Amino acid sequence: MIRAALHRWGMTSLRYSYVILICLSVVPNGAQTDYAYFGSYALHALLFAVAAFVSIINPVTRRMVYAAILIAVVFAAYCIFQSVPLPNRLFANSVWQLISDQTIQPSWSISIEPWTTIAAIPAFVGPLMIFATGLILHQQDRAAQALWVRLALIGGVLASVALVRHQLFPNAVLFGTPARQDLSLTGNFYNRNNAAAFLGMVCFALFGIILMQLVRLDLRTLYKRIPSMTIFSDSAT
Repeated sequence: MIRAALHRWGMTSLRYSYVILICLSVVPNGAQTDYAYFGSYALHALLFAVAAFVSIINPVTRRMVYAAILIAVVFAAYCIFQSVPLPNRLFANSVWQLISDQTIQPSWSISIEPWTTIAAIPAFVGPLMIFATGLILHQQDRAAQALWVRLALIGGVLASVALVRHQLFPNAVLFGTPARQDLSLTGNFYNRNNAAAFLGMVCFALFGIILMQLVRLDLRTLYKRIPSMTIFSDSAT
């Protein structure tokens, strides 16, 4: 019993940590700055390393997690392949030959900006890692529904705050970025495109909550109980 309680407490802590880390990624301008960008993915990587010790019971979930990890590894390897100099200048970009006579030391890699290519790895690997972590920590239907509700409510709160601030405090500044750019609703994001994508996902998530509640309704039972309700009974006349 104690072991089960500790396991349950540990999973609950990991699940709440997962939601908190997603909030930390969204709130500071969508992790647009380097500090928030790399810091957010570093924390998610730590949580993924801990979640990797959780047993995956559902075989479908296991395949999805493995597929996400495989895609992330392949993409990271591809970026590294483009960023390192290959033997005999194999596949080297022709730009390096043009600057070889200059004072700049050529890299002889496929990418003309190797470090920029390396820095782009978290932008693709990170979401796959977050997706895999979410699957591992929320394998049961009840836990997955709870996660959906939490994310939807948090998104709804952020969207509501953004709308109110847009109307009442157009010149307000949040995390160093103007809240209003060209009279556009940006919320707590860096530009209106990110804000539009976020608001769209929030609407989708809130609509999902409505569908969850409708599924729980037993319409047949409700139909049978209608004649017995007070307003429909003869005693009410």
